[in-house]
Amino acid sequence: MDPKSARLAQPNRREAVDSLMPWRINSSFDKKVKPCSFKERDLVVKKVLPNSRDQRGKWTPNYEGPYVVKCAFSGGALVLDDAEGQELKHSVNADAIKLLI
Repeated sequence: MDPKSARLAQPNRREAVDSLMPWRINSSFDKKVKPCSFKERDLVVKKVLPNSRDQRGKWTPNYEGPYVVKCAFSGGALVLDDAEGQELKHSVNADAIKLLI
């Protein structure tokens, strides 16, 4: 291959690599994400947000609960009940929830 044709092929190669990058990023992210769907009556714990300053410092609990899933929406929002059956004020995103084993 002569040098002139090699210089002409270089932009095409860059365009090909640039078009592959979003696909590679998405596929590597999707490999690590574990989809988790919650059903009604699942026992869960809720992450303590925001992390308030407590005198116990790093020994403060990261999760609180247990809670029962009352209603699960398709967008990832959950309505939770506490142990007494009282519904929480606000719905909670599924990112801040873990299943209680």
